[in-house]
Amino acid sequence: MIDVSPKFNTLCYAKAGGFLYGAPETMARVAGRAVPKGDVLEVARAAGIAAAKRCSDLIIFCHPIPLDWLEIAFEVEKDRIRVTAEVRSVWKTGVEVEAITGVTGALHIFPMMEGKGH
Repeated sequence: MIDVSPKFNTLCYAKAGGFLYGAPETMARVAGRAVPKGDVLEVARAAGIAAAKRCSDLIIFCHPIPLDWLEIAFEVEKDRIRVTAEVRSVWKTGVEVEAITGVTGALHIFPMMEGKGH
């Protein structure tokens, strides 16, 4: 880790995104909130928030920083889900890795889709 103590606090913002691909029938079940294990997008949203907040526990060279705002959003399309994470913090380092880690939290979608007919 580098020494950030001489740096000044500043507003840092980052936005990251990604896609999760699947069969159109699967995407329709997600959009219709018809997955037996629960509301896929709400679970993935919570998991993404938790992942971004715990980024420094997962990524060795990340500093533990206070996140002032964090949003995980989804757009369900015909054969994929667009995942977006936006992060803001007033601190000494950027929040790019926290945003990327928030997107990866959406991987919780996959275990919720496992099982018969998914």
